[in-house]
Amino acid sequence: MRRACINEREAQLRAILNTASDAIVTIDQRGLIVSANPSTERIFGYGPNELVGQNVSILMPSPYSHEHGEYLKRYLQTGEAKIIGIGREVMGKRKDGSIFPIDLAVSEVGKLGLFTGIIRDISDRRNLQRDILPIADDEQHRIGQDLHDSVQQELAGVGMLAQTLLNHLTRDPSSIPTGLAEPMKDLALKILAGLTRTHQEIRDISKGLVSTRLDSTGFMDSLRELAARTDNLKNVHCAFKCENPIIISDSSTATHLYRIAQEAVTNALKHAVPEHIPIEMGSEDDHLILRVADDGCGFDPQKAKMQMGLRTMQYRAGIIGGKLSIEPVENGGTLLTCKVFRGGMHNEEWHTQKHK
Repeated sequence: MRRACINEREAQLRAILNTASDAIVTIDQRGLIVSANPSTERIFGYGPNELVGQNVSILMPSPYSHEHGEYLKRYLQTGEAKIIGIGREVMGKRKDGSIFPIDLAVSEVGKLGLFTGIIRDISDRRNLQRDILPIADDEQHRIGQDLHDSVQQELAGVGMLAQTLLNHLTRDPSSIPTGLAEPMKDLALKILAGLTRTHQEIRDISKGLVSTRLDSTGFMDSLRELAARTDNLKNVHCAFKCENPIIISDSSTATHLYRIAQEAVTNALKHAVPEHIPIEMGSEDDHLILRVADDGCGFDPQKAKMQMGLRTMQYRAGIIGGKLSIEPVENGGTLLTCKVFRGGMHNEEWHTQKHK
């Protein structure tokens, strides 16, 4: 009876594994694949039993394959969990060499010396995000255009009326009841000054919203313009640095990176009250690296998690195969880093231009 129960449970477990839509892979302490369910073979393009005995790194491109091995080795030596019991988004590699985004969750199987990885292909989710964010960008563009074409013109018209009133009060104060000329003139001056400030703010906002799609040549220029526009603000110094100009042929990747930099600068101005905001672009090996720092009052990690701007930046980074991190700077302030792996990008290339 006991043996029959065990056999029945094993059959149930096999049925669950065989019908699961997610890939389920079991590996030993050396990282060798002990078992893989049919969905693993379907998702990654391998035939039955082709994966058993292979190192699990066969399912990941560099640098994820190397990192996974290091994480597993460190966990076995120290018990420090970097990926064990923690889900994260990485890149997977199919048998044909194509690379695609996955959700990976790794768990230790009791004391058996085995680890189980549950892998979900999130290509459709990423594609949906790719579709949604351009729609949001288009809506931002429309709002910016409306601000430019309608609101700014209305403000300009009201400003002209205020200027006319001020000119009348200045030229013919005798037509104003005694004692009211100067107060009315002061009021007109304040109205005109307020309209001028608002007009400038609306123009800056609309300019930032309208610039949504970048080509290979506009990416660097847009970052320089962002830095220059920020540097013109009172009590803030902002500079852009890039030793070797970055050329990105895919406009989607360029636009997402620019939007991440723009949001990081906006957050710094809104929450950190900094004096300096350096923006830096560079590359290391197969990664593009964007850094935006500030010397402000720092950030609260718990509050930062709730900010819609941060979540949008994380979405943008994920869509282009990047990883976003925000960390405090030792001497005060915050550093935002976005690293984009070349293999994680969507049908595009990038390269640097070496200075001669």
